[in-house]
Amino acid sequence: CEDPAPVVTAADCDGDGDDGETRAVHSSGYGFCYFGEVTTFAAAQAKCEEKGLRVVMPACEAKWEALFWASAFFGREQDFAWIDLRCTAAEEGGLCKTDYDAWKWNGPGAVCLGGLDETYNGFGMENGAIRGQHPQLHEACAHVWLKAGEEEWAPAHCAGAPYFYSIVCEAYEQPSGSACGDSR
Repeated sequence: CEDPAPVVTAADCDGDGDDGETRAVHSSGYGFCYFGEVTTFAAAQAKCEEKGLRVVMPACEAKWEALFWASAFFGREQDFAWIDLRCTAAEEGGLCKTDYDAWKWNGPGAVCLGGLDETYNGFGMENGAIRGQHPQLHEACAHVWLKAGEEEWAPAHCAGAPYFYSIVCEAYEQPSGSACGDSR
């Protein structure tokens, strides 16, 4: 798992933290920027990049627990926020619906994280399929989903209604050169 990145401040989040829409929250050494607007994955990614941040990647249990705790301050909803995890399988294969190996971390620094077999996996499986997906759609993005009082991840269509979720960004350290060190 990645070590906690540099501290995220309200200035990083482009707000004073008191406007109710944009907040910087810290938990267990991890920092997050929450933007109250709901949007597509591409817009979320652009917003984070504009701030020099990335869409949150809870690739270890400690970061996932920190995000879960912090989400209480963000005003959780059933479909909470995007995470930068993408299905890389072709649409026709259906692997996005059944195979964790088809899902890869996507954002800056992701090359050092490994696949879901090497990192924390918040997806649930039900009847041989990844829980929370639309049966007729190819859903290649992922979001945090609140179901029956528990948060887990669920697939989501990357663009278009009704797939609009909140933006949570995090700071990150780019590995130097091609070396990942002990960041897994």
